[in-house]
Amino acid sequence: MYGGSTEDCVLQFDNSLIGVIYDKFGENTKMKRLNNDVCAATVKVQVSPTFWGWLFQFPEKMKISSPENLVEEYKIRCEKICK
Repeated sequence: MYGGSTEDCVLQFDNSLIGVIYDKFGENTKMKRLNNDVCAATVKVQVSPTFWGWLFQFPEKMKISSPENLVEEYKIRCEKICK
């Protein structure tokens, strides 16, 4: 429906977004606390404009930490937005 490949993706996010992650990826999503403020979760994403739009709703509170190809694409998209 949305196009794009499906990939495992590690998202790092502010603890305030735990509910958002559960809403998007399900209540059984496993998370790891990285420190008092940040968690990480490995999730399957369909890499599409819909995914990028969803991710960019959370500036400064969520980022991709893996795989490297998505990290690089995220950086490129951020740079394009700032131009």
